[in-house]
Amino acid sequence: MDVVPFGPRIEDPRGVARPTSRRDGIAVFGFQQVFERALPLFLPSGHAIRLPRPEGYSLLKLRAWLDRRTTGDADDIALAVHWYTESTSVRERLYDDLAVLETHDFNELVASAHILGSDMRQQLSAQDATALVSLVERRGLHDLTSRLIGLPHDRGLRREVVDAFAAGLQAADDD
Repeated sequence: MDVVPFGPRIEDPRGVARPTSRRDGIAVFGFQQVFERALPLFLPSGHAIRLPRPEGYSLLKLRAWLDRRTTGDADDIALAVHWYTESTSVRERLYDDLAVLETHDFNELVASAHILGSDMRQQLSAQDATALVSLVERRGLHDLTSRLIGLPHDRGLRREVVDAFAAGLQAADDD
């Protein structure tokens, strides 16, 4: 676990922190938005820490993966897709408004990936969402397909999951 300072007084340029212990800057894109939406966890000491919601965690992992292309970040994204697939509240959302589910031929795994992408986008300001989508379009998600080792072995289904995830990120407003 890394502890990285972030915020307007620290980031220069915006979205990059430069801790004194490192030469290179660290991308902190989305940190503030994810922090603001994080859930408090109260410790026995009375102190509280904030835990990112799955969509916030996924947003930070996607940004890290776009920068580093590491298997660990891809595994974490696959785990988040799994969380969404298993989530009762996501399943209820899919069936409350059938549009996304219908778009993906009633495949809950694929539709859940779409919802995750959409929820990640909604963590961001319009400007930051546009910047993330632009980065995704430039760098692509193609090689994410082979790295999502937590998903079914069917490469075609993995491609559908990644495409739905990208569609959710690109959708300006699903709700």
